[in-house]
Amino acid sequence: MEESTAKVAKPVTKVENTPVTPVTPKKKFPVWAIVLIVIIVLCVLCFGGIILSGVFVAINPAKNISDARNTQRRSDVAQIFEAVAQAEVDGVNLSAIPTCTSVPTGRNIGSKAGLVNLTPVLVPTYLASVPLDPQVGTETDTGYTICLDKTETGVLRVIAPNAENGVLLRLQSE
Repeated sequence: MEESTAKVAKPVTKVENTPVTPVTPKKKFPVWAIVLIVIIVLCVLCFGGIILSGVFVAINPAKNISDARNTQRRSDVAQIFEAVAQAEVDGVNLSAIPTCTSVPTGRNIGSKAGLVNLTPVLVPTYLASVPLDPQVGTETDTGYTICLDKTETGVLRVIAPNAENGVLLRLQSE
């Protein structure tokens, strides 16, 4: 028998100088800590939402703007009322002011045909100009109404029918 003289290769091992980092087990949070963190986050979100909704209601810009327009209307109605009342005391002919109907809404004040034109009667002696509704008023239609209720011994009514937020702005003599 023949013997084989084949050489067996030895495995080559190469050693490198790399530092070995120890494997550390991951630390786990206890369940109670995770639940506590979740509860805190939810409380912060809920409380923050309540505060933000309260701030939005307090700062409601649309309501603030409509309230400001109503304040201007209130002032305008008072100016018109006082000017007409003073003109009446001075004996100015106010026959252009219509009689109130069963629903005391009056007729619009303005220079357009069919409206009550107070400009020749009140301007410039009693008013610098007839006030205009801040939202819909024009020179031809101020957005305010006026009437004289002759059934109640001449009660004068000046009304702002375009008042917002359900507010009724009416000034009348007693």
